Amino acid sequence: MDMGTTNRMPMAAGQVSNPSMPKAFIPEGGCLNDTLGFNTQLPEPRYSFLWDLGDGTSSTSASFSHVYTSLGAFKVTLYLTDNCLNLHDTLTRDVLITLRQAATISGDPELCEGGHDPVGVTDLPGARFDWTGPGGYFSEDQYPAIGNAVPAQSGPYSVIGIISGCATYPATATVQVYPTPQPELGSDDIFCPIDDPVDSLPVLYPGNYSAYEWQDGSNAPAYHVQEEGLYRVIVTDENGCIAADSVFIREICPTLYYIPNVFSPNDDGINDLFEIAGRDIQSMRLSIYDRWGGLMFESDDVNARWDGKYKGKPVNPGVYTWVAHIGGFYKDGTTFVKTEYGSVTVVR
Repeated sequence: MDMGTTNRMPMAAGQVSNPSMPKAFIPEGGCLNDTLGFNTQLPEPRYSFLWDLGDGTSSTSASFSHVYTSLGAFKVTLYLTDNCLNLHDTLTRDVLITLRQAATISGDPELCEGGHDPVGVTDLPGARFDWTGPGGYFSEDQYPAIGNAVPAQSGPYSVIGIISGCATYPATATVQVYPTPQPELGSDDIFCPIDDPVDSLPVLYPGNYSAYEWQDGSNAPAYHVQEEGLYRVIVTDENGCIAADSVFIREICPTLYYIPNVFSPNDDGINDLFEIAGRDIQSMRLSIYDRWGGLMFESDDVNARWDGKYKGKPVNPGVYTWVAHIGGFYKDGTTFVKTEYGSVTVVR
């Protein structure tokens, strides 16, 4: 803060002004009929003082209070003497006395969590500002803002403007920070259109909100899943706050398979192939052996089929053993790999 302007008075021959003499505190101004403090910050009796307060009054005290009862700019002069060194200084300052004004705040701001919004105050030319609010909030900005807002920042925010030392009447705004909506579509899920009737297919409902927008642009509160895919919803609550959630729905049916124990590869079009029939088989390795352990057939194809031949020639009728490593899904969507053993009879 400006402590006043120091003017050196002419000294007698051989006298030197004290360059380390402290500056006194003279206020920049205040409000009409307010009590202002004046303080030389120097000890008596070494120093003596004469104050001219510019309104026809004076004082010889080191510190004192004074009330100005009229408006205007008053030139305050302090005549300061160092009695030990017989040095003199003069300090002057114009003290402005004004009417107390009112700071006004436009509205009570409402914002969503994470938002950035000014609290706002009308213009007060030449003023500086002190804002206080919840959680120890403090700002000297004329238009302070709340950034990355959280609900704990809700509450009253007060401001005073200080114009030439005259504080305005306080103004208060109530800020409301609304929490972010929490739509909940649940964890990623599966469905089986074969096993599940249409009326039991997944229905996504994120919660009760004012507006909804799904990935396809629909606006219904709930979404009926018909196929595999990523589903996303943007919701808007009653306060205008927005949030989103998404979920991936997979079309998975539990793996089923059937392994026959006889077939007749005679090219009559009936039961000519040995195969592991089923649905949603994800992986398979099928190996077939004769009674002596000779490998007759092997394949990693999930649709593997043996035509009853070895190196292009029909095998003899009889019993052949097989080993199948089958990978698939359980009903809850988790995967498995099972090893099955058995035999199949070739008939001609």
